[in-house]
Amino acid sequence: MLNFNVEISNTAHAVVVFSVDRSHLESIEEDDEWFVGLADKFTLKNQFLSWNSTSRIRGYLRNLRQAINKQVRDPFIRKRVFGPLLHKFKVKLRENGYHGCYFDRLSLRAICNEEGVFPCEGKYYLAMCDEDHPVKPAANRNSRKLFEKFEYDHQVPQCVLQDAFIQASQNVLRGMVLNWEYFYSMFFTRANVRLVNGIFCHEKGARPTIKLDEKSFFTDRKLEVLTRSLDRLRTCSNSV
Repeated sequence: MLNFNVEISNTAHAVVVFSVDRSHLESIEEDDEWFVGLADKFTLKNQFLSWNSTSRIRGYLRNLRQAINKQVRDPFIRKRVFGPLLHKFKVKLRENGYHGCYFDRLSLRAICNEEGVFPCEGKYYLAMCDEDHPVKPAANRNSRKLFEKFEYDHQVPQCVLQDAFIQASQNVLRGMVLNWEYFYSMFFTRANVRLVNGIFCHEKGARPTIKLDEKSFFTDRKLEVLTRSLDRLRTCSNSV
C-alpha cells in the first residue's frame, strides 16, 4: 500500500507527496504530533474528524436561523411556523449525530474509502473531480491541515435553499404541509452536499443549471385544523 500525503502547490493542482503514513495510530498517546494545534479535548483522530463534520453541519442550521430572523419580521410567524420546523431539524440532526459520520473513518457512511482517503468530488457541474485532489487526514499533521481546507459544497447553494424554505414554510398558514424532510436532506445531507477542495473546486456564485424540486416542497395533505388554530392564536395575540 502506498503512503501518501497531498499538499497544495503554487499551481492549480494538488501534488501527491510520499511521506510517513501514521493513519493506523489513533490516539494522542500514539501520535502526539498529529494533535499539535488542536484543542485539548481532542485525544483521538476520529473524534476530531467527526467534530470537523458536525461543526460545519451545525453552522448550516445557524445560518438558516439567522436568515429567518432577518427575512421574517413577524414574530408570530417566526414562533408558530419556523419554531416547530427548526425544532424538527434539530431533533433529526441529533438523531444523526449532526452527520459526523461523514468524516468518521470507521463509519459505513463515511465519504472516505477503506484506507481513510477522502476524495475531492469536484466542481458542482462535474460528475467527478477532473484533478488529483485526494487527502488522507489521519496520515500525519500536514494531511490533517490540508483536509481542513476541504469544504462541503451545497450543489443548490445555501442562500437559494434558505429563500425557498422561508417562502414555502409560510404556506403552512394556508393549510399546506411542508415537506420538511426534503429541505432537511438538502441543507444537511449528501443528497445536496459534496466534499471538495476548498481552494480549487469550490466555485461560488450563481448556479443556473441546478434547480430545486419544487414538487417536493409540500405533501398532499392539508392542515385545516392547524390553520384554524393559528388564526385563533393570531386573533388572540392581536387583541392583547
